[in-house]
Amino acid sequence: MTAMITRSDLLTAFANSMIFIYQHKLLSSVVFISLSIYFTYHLVFSASTLFHVALMSGICLYLAYYWMFHVQKPDIYCQEAFRRFLECHCPTAFSVYYPTVWTVGGHVRSFSRGFIQRRLPVQYERETVKLADGGTLCLDWTKPSKQQTNGSTKIVLFMAGLTGGSKENYTTRICHKANELGYTAVVMNNRGCADTPLTTPMTYCATVTADLQAVLSVIHKRYPNCPVFIVGISLGGVLATQYLCKSGESGNDAGVVGVLSVSAPFDCMTTSLQLELPLSLVTFNYFLTSQLVRNLHQNIDIFKKADGLTFDIDAVVQVKTLAEFDEKLVVPMFGYNDRFEYYMDASTSERLKHISVPYLAMNAGDDPFAPHFALPTQQFTSSQYTALLTTTAGGHIGFADSIWPSGPTLVDKIFAEFSTACFEHGNELKAVN
Repeated sequence: MTAMITRSDLLTAFANSMIFIYQHKLLSSVVFISLSIYFTYHLVFSASTLFHVALMSGICLYLAYYWMFHVQKPDIYCQEAFRRFLECHCPTAFSVYYPTVWTVGGHVRSFSRGFIQRRLPVQYERETVKLADGGTLCLDWTKPSKQQTNGSTKIVLFMAGLTGGSKENYTTRICHKANELGYTAVVMNNRGCADTPLTTPMTYCATVTADLQAVLSVIHKRYPNCPVFIVGISLGGVLATQYLCKSGESGNDAGVVGVLSVSAPFDCMTTSLQLELPLSLVTFNYFLTSQLVRNLHQNIDIFKKADGLTFDIDAVVQVKTLAEFDEKLVVPMFGYNDRFEYYMDASTSERLKHISVPYLAMNAGDDPFAPHFALPTQQFTSSQYTALLTTTAGGHIGFADSIWPSGPTLVDKIFAEFSTACFEHGNELKAVN
């Protein structure tokens, strides 16, 4: 008589196979398909239900797909000199990346980071900056302990996403890591964001870098001649890129030694279209628009009292999508003819050649904002100071790692290595070029 294989035996075999396949990716497809057939056969002949058969088969097929198409080394687009620089100082960029296995699709990978990762403890000291036009920015500073401070001050300037600021968990993680490395971190909170008061009827957009220039001036006034490394997330990455392109053209980089851009779009027209797709409309577009409108509502009196506005603030606070927000507020406020002209001006693909400091962009192929087909890979290989690192999976500002993504993300690891490389060895790249 043939011995009956129990469900416990099957689960044990499945767990053991997972451990084996974790280290043998090339065999993953064959192993998982074989396991699927094996489990299905024994479950069918042990009088199990069709549901269990379908469930086990589906899991096996998904895991085969995951190991074959998502567990890979990142692709890097850059010139040879920059590649050698990264190989020497940023080894994580050439290591296999294991995205969290149970997060399916770019949208889930984007949200999993926000829901699971906690804010790390960071003590901020707030500085209010009055701008030349009467506007206000808030800078949140955090310094390393005396035991970690070594040598001259090095500054990490962090620029958050569209409605983010110093309280976001991705912000605190970068600032915490910067302090661990002995760097002083400062977060630039845009006008009206993160409890920053709006003192003029002027907000911010993806093309105006005057506020960033003002922040760099404040930094150098407090710490003369200190090197600055910029981390830009999403919109923050767009602004940092815009600044480098413009400063490269003028020959003035204001002491910036390097930039890490994360999940920043380079083709804003495509990003706008992507965010109008049904799933992105529900998961991102409506939410981000509501946050922008909320910030306006909190400062509505500034607009009500202002004279000569080129837009109707009552109409603006009724919008539901980012495209409507851009058309009704950003376009008239910053002098564009329509939002398409604004998106063209905000796109940086064709201006990357002007960047003259080490610049590394991180993007995921499944980013709902900027999927792989919208990334300017050719332009990165044509520019001597720029590099693009792409993963097949990671979502928007996600890049979660391990089974339960509560620890360091791929962004955290790349930041630690690339910032150190730029602070300590940035001249190596300039010497080659």
